[in-house]
Amino acid sequence: MKPMNDNSNPMEIPEGNGALSSIKQLIFGTGRINFSLGIVAVIILLGSLSVLTYTTLTREDTDTVTVNGKEYAWDEMFEDFETTTLNGHEGILLSDLVNDTALKDQEDHDYKIVGADGYFKTVSWDDMQNGLLVKEDKMTVFPEKTKGFWIKDVIEIEVV
Repeated sequence: MKPMNDNSNPMEIPEGNGALSSIKQLIFGTGRINFSLGIVAVIILLGSLSVLTYTTLTREDTDTVTVNGKEYAWDEMFEDFETTTLNGHEGILLSDLVNDTALKDQEDHDYKIVGADGYFKTVSWDDMQNGLLVKEDKMTVFPEKTKGFWIKDVIEIEVV
């Protein structure tokens, strides 16, 4: 290998036939572009890791679900309410949960359903009457709506 002198570019890969030289050639290539792409890749990986960490740390506890300010424990909820089967899914009608909170004029409101990851969808009272809260994956199921409305790890149903 050619020794570097004071005028040598530190980014330049020395020529030679050794294994180290071959590995450097594969990783960095012969120009600065490959080195720059490597730096960009590392930045993207670090950014992805930080997003994953943030999502994991800020994830809400899913042992309870709050409906119009009233808190229900997941395990007890399925003992306290009658379950219904719609399109092969068994669960509690979302309208039954709202009715249990003594909300008046339910049809005049919309309902924001929030998952532990912050994802949410807003639905109408008609949707609530046809939607289920299922124990599996602690999620909502709306047989007449797209799966984008099927929210996992539900933590809150807010009246809006």
